[in-house]
Amino acid sequence: MKTNSFLNQVTEAVLEQFGNFPDTLLLLVPNHRTGLYLKNLFKNQSRYSPYLIPEIQTLPEWLCNISGLDLIPEHIQILELYQVYTHLKKQSAEPFESFTKWGQIAIQDFNMLDYALADPKALYNQLQDIKTIEHWSLNQSPLSPRQEQYIQFMNEFYSLYLAYTQSLKNKKIGYLGFIAREASTKALSITTPIGVIAGQILSKAELKTLQSANTQQNLKWFWDLDGYYMNSNIHESGRIFRSLFKRYPNWKPKEWSYNLTENNKEITTVAVPGTLGQALHAAEIIQKWTRSGIAAESIAIILPHESMVLPLLRSLSGQAVNLSLGFPLRLTFAYACIQQLFQMQWSMGKSQQGIRMDALISLIHNPLFKSYLNRIGQPAETLLKSIKKQGSFVLTKEWICSQFKNTETQNLLLPGGLPLDYLKILKNWMQSCSNAQQDLESHALEELKIQLELLERTLSEYQSEMPWNSFKLYTDRFLQHLKIPLQGEPVRGIQILGLLESRCLDFSHFIVLNTNEGIVPAASHVGYFPYDLKYAFELPLPQDHESVYAYYIYRLLHRCQKAVFMYDTEQDVLGKGEKSRCLTQMESEFSNHPKIQWNSYSLNQLPSLNGFSANTFTRPQSSLSLERVNSLFALRSEKNQTKRGFSSTALNVSKSCSLRFYYQYILELKPPDELDDHINAGEFGTLIHNALEILYRPLINKLLVPSDLQNLQDSVLQICEQVLQNTIQKKPTGKNKLMLDVASMYVKEVLRWDEATARASEKKKEPFLFIALEHTLNYTIPANAETPALNFMGRIDRIDQIGHRYRIIDYKSSVNESIKLSSVEALFESTKHSKTVQLLWYSWIVSRTMHWNSDSIFPALLNIKKMSLHGIQFGNEKEWCPTAAVIDAFEQELINYSKRILSPDFKYVATDDASQCTYCPYSPMCHR
Repeated sequence: MKTNSFLNQVTEAVLEQFGNFPDTLLLLVPNHRTGLYLKNLFKNQSRYSPYLIPEIQTLPEWLCNISGLDLIPEHIQILELYQVYTHLKKQSAEPFESFTKWGQIAIQDFNMLDYALADPKALYNQLQDIKTIEHWSLNQSPLSPRQEQYIQFMNEFYSLYLAYTQSLKNKKIGYLGFIAREASTKALSITTPIGVIAGQILSKAELKTLQSANTQQNLKWFWDLDGYYMNSNIHESGRIFRSLFKRYPNWKPKEWSYNLTENNKEITTVAVPGTLGQALHAAEIIQKWTRSGIAAESIAIILPHESMVLPLLRSLSGQAVNLSLGFPLRLTFAYACIQQLFQMQWSMGKSQQGIRMDALISLIHNPLFKSYLNRIGQPAETLLKSIKKQGSFVLTKEWICSQFKNTETQNLLLPGGLPLDYLKILKNWMQSCSNAQQDLESHALEELKIQLELLERTLSEYQSEMPWNSFKLYTDRFLQHLKIPLQGEPVRGIQILGLLESRCLDFSHFIVLNTNEGIVPAASHVGYFPYDLKYAFELPLPQDHESVYAYYIYRLLHRCQKAVFMYDTEQDVLGKGEKSRCLTQMESEFSNHPKIQWNSYSLNQLPSLNGFSANTFTRPQSSLSLERVNSLFALRSEKNQTKRGFSSTALNVSKSCSLRFYYQYILELKPPDELDDHINAGEFGTLIHNALEILYRPLINKLLVPSDLQNLQDSVLQICEQVLQNTIQKKPTGKNKLMLDVASMYVKEVLRWDEATARASEKKKEPFLFIALEHTLNYTIPANAETPALNFMGRIDRIDQIGHRYRIIDYKSSVNESIKLSSVEALFESTKHSKTVQLLWYSWIVSRTMHWNSDSIFPALLNIKKMSLHGIQFGNEKEWCPTAAVIDAFEQELINYSKRILSPDFKYVATDDASQCTYCPYSPMCHR
C-alpha cells in the first residue's frame, strides 16, 4: 500500500494530535481488514518508540457494546424466527422448508427497517393496506380463499416482528439492524475520544448513535472523499455524502482532496471471454507489473464475485498472495462429498427405494470418498464395474449391503434416521478420513468437522427432529457461504479481496474482475416493501445501493497509478456479457482527461496473447502416439484378436479436429457415461437399428414381397420392448414408454416404405432382396515402400438389391447438411462433408470387397423421420452412382491422408471452428 494512502494520513493525524499517547483514542473502522492495516501502520511509525496504539473496533462491535446485545449468526436467525413463528401460529404453522422461503426475506426486511429507524407498526399497517387495495375489485366480488390467505399473511408481519425482536432482546442477542436500533436508544456517557474512519454509507440508526457521541465533543471524522464528485450536484458517487452533510454540516471536511483527477493514472478496461480467461490475463498483467519492480504489497485483485477465486489462485501459482476473504468451502472436494451424502440421504428418505446409480458413481469418483474406499480395501474401480454390470438404475439397500461389507460404510450410505442422528455417524466417519497432510482439502475437512459440530449443537437446541427435506434446505444455506481461513502474512504479497473489504485501502496497482452489469453494481434486496413505501419511510432505495457501489469503485481510483477493469464477454440468455454501467460512465468522464490515460481493448485483439490461440492446444507426434496410430490400421486388435481397421468415423473426427482424434483414438479417453434411467439420443438410435435388424434378419437373401413386410407390423412393439430391456437395459415406463412408442412408429414407417418398394418392384418385375444387415467389411491396401499395410473397415446398416442396382443405406434420424461432391480432393481438405465421405467410404469398401461394378452401387442416407432417401449430389444427377474413376481417386486420397497422420511430423491441433466444440465431450480439456 502506498505511503500517502488514506490510512497513512489517518495514523499521521492521530499521532500529530495525541503524540505518544494515542491509546486514549478509540478508532471505529468499517471492517477488520481496515483495522489490520491500521495496526500495521501504527507499528511501523518510528516517531515515538515505544507507544501504545489506539483501541480499534469495527462499528458493529462498538454498537454491540453500547446496546448490550450479542450478534446472532445468520444461520441462527432463521431458526430463532421459526421458533417465534411456531409459538404464534401453533398448529397452523407452516413446515420449516416452506417457511424459510419467505422467512429469510422477512429477516432482511426487519434488518432494513431497523437500520432506517422506521416505525414498524405504521410501515406494516400501510403494507397491509397496499396489498388489500391490490386485490380490491370494482365489481365488489368477494376475494378468493387464496387472496384472503395472502392478505392474512401480510397482516401477521407486524406481530411477528414484535415477538421476534422481543424474544431476541430477552436473550440479549440481535441481528445487526436491531442492535443498531437498540444502540441508538441508549444514553451515552463517553469519556474516550472517538475517531470514525468513514469508509461506508452509514444508516440512520448508526448516525443517531454517533450524533449522541458528537454532542459530547468526543467525535473526530476521517473521510476519504474527493472533490471531483463531491462538488458535483449529479455525480452518484457523492450523492449520499452530499445529503449527509446537508443534515450534519459540522461533520463536513473543511476542504476536499483532488487525488482522483490531479494525479496521473492509467485506467484500462479489458473485454475477456470467460472466468478462466480473466484469471489467466490477470496473472499475465501482474507478472508484467512485478517484473517492472512494483512491490507485491502494492498490487490488489478485487473480486466482486467469489466464483473467480479458484481459477485465479491456479493462475497465480508461485506468487506470494494473501486471500483475505478466505477460500470458499463449497469449492472443495470435501464439501462436495458431504453434500452428495446429504443428497443421497434426502433422496432415499423421499423415495424409500434405494440409491440412484448416478449418485453413487458420482460419490465414488469424489477424491475424498475414493481415498477412503481404497484405505478400507474396496478399490473404487472394482465397485464401479459392479455398479455398471447390475441392470437397475436404482440400487437397493440389499445390493448396497452385499457390496459394502464395512459397517461404517453401510451406516454412511443407508438411511440413518433423522438428520441429527446422521450427523453423529458423519462426524465419526470424517474423523477416520483425517490425515496428516496440510493441504487445502485437509483444511477443508477440519473446517467441515467444526461446522458440523456447530450444526449438531444448533439443531439439538432448535430443531432436534428436523426432517430431511428441511435439513437439506437449511444446510445448503448454512454451508455454502462458509470460507476456509488461509494461513499467511495478511499484509504481505498480492492482496486478493472483495469489493467491500477494499474500503479505506489504497493500492498503486489493482485489477477488478467481473465488472459486468448485475455484478457491479450487484442486485439490491427486493423484499416485501414496494418502492413508494420505501421512499415514504426513508428505507434504502435501489439508487442508494447503486451510489454505494459507485463510491467504492471511484474511491479505489483516488491514489492509484494503474487500474484494470475486466469484464466477461460470454453471452447467455439472461444477458450476461454486458459490461458494468460504471465502466461506461468512467469512459465518458475520463477518456479525454489530460491527467488520465484511458485504454480499452478486447483480449481477442491481442495477437501476442497466444495463451488463448487455438494453436496453443497442439500435441506433436510422439513415439507412443505413432505406435497407437499404426495400431488403428492393424488388421486385428492386439487385445482380443478381433478384426479391426481405420474407419470412416475416425477419418471424419481427424479431419474436423485432429486434437479430438488424439484424445479419442490415441489416448483412448472415454467420455463420461451418461447415467440416466431415460433413453438418450444414442440409445434411441440403437433401439431402432437393432429392432430393424431383428425384424429383417430372417428375410436376408429372400425375394421380398409386400406380404412379408406387412406380416412384420404386428411384431414391431414386442421387438422394440425386447431390445429396450435386453440390450439397452431400461424399463419401458414414463418417458421411456413415450420414446418406445416413437421408435416403434419409425420402425413401422420403414416397413411401410419397404413394402411400397416391394410393390413397385413387383410391377417392374425387378427382384428386391436384402443382402446384408449391420454388416462389417474389412479391406487391406498392401504395404509398399512408403507405407505399411493399411487396413480399413466399415460397418454398414443395410445393403439391399433392386434389379441390378445395389443400395448401400445408412439410417439417420435427420439429414441436416447437403450431401454434395465437387471433387474428391476437396473432401479431404475441408472439415465438412462428413456424410459425403461416409457414403463414398461405403461405396469404395463394398466395390473392393464385393467386387461389384461401382456404377451399380447407389449409396444413400435414409432419413427415418421423413422417410426420404438422400444420395450424393454430383452435378445434376439425382441418384448418382460413383464411377470407377471416383472410387480410385477416393482410395488414392485415403492413402495420402493415411500417410499424413502416420508421419512423425504430424501434429494434433485443435480446430478453429468453434461449432465443432458444441457437442465435443473433450472441449473442457481445451477450455473451450
